Amino acid sequence: GKEWRLYSTGGTSGFGQGKLVIRNNNDSINALTILATGIAIFSNSITSTRFTSSTNVFGFFNNSTGTFAWEIGSDSSVGTGMYMYNPSGGYALTLTAAGTLSTLGGGTSDRRLKEKIEYINSGGIESIKKLKPVKFEFKKSERSPELKRKQRRGFIAQDVLEVIPDLVLGDGEKEDGVYGLDYDGVLALSVKAIQEQQTIIDTLTARLDVLEKKA
Repeated sequence: GKEWRLYSTGGTSGFGQGKLVIRNNNDSINALTILATGIAIFSNSITSTRFTSSTNVFGFFNNSTGTFAWEIGSDSSVGTGMYMYNPSGGYALTLTAAGTLSTLGGGTSDRRLKEKIEYINSGGIESIKKLKPVKFEFKKSERSPELKRKQRRGFIAQDVLEVIPDLVLGDGEKEDGVYGLDYDGVLALSVKAIQEQQTIIDTLTARLDVLEKKA
């Protein structure tokens, strides 16, 4: 079976010295290292085959095979941001310090993962007409007072709640809650509105052709 050790390294001059280590003797891996500063490093040797200096890592292993499955951490490869890495798929997700989120696969849209599917057959134009596009800036927060503000475009969730409530996400009704918005839903209604407008244009074009032929 596997043997584990809990021990302290270094530090002969009192408290606040050295580090506490939990190690698997068979694998020679420091499963958990707690520095004197209180920083915890999980499996700090996981990334040795990819990065030479990365230690800010959470590692997840397959229970049945013991092989490395997922890694969540911060590394120079993504600047000062964070990443989720899988050996078979690479960087599944990266988040920069500026808040830019990138994924390899986009949003999940497989039919096999959905139920109660209903196609939107009408109402696209009327729904979109009710929305109020805005330009805005996010407020500075206590956690990031120096955050560079940038003008953005979008919608106000409270405005949308009044006209298309099922597009609004989150718990903004609570005193300390926050509303979000289903922008994929907005996109779907926008596509339907364009389709409806195109149908109207095609119908009017056909009528105009008939009138021109009669003239």
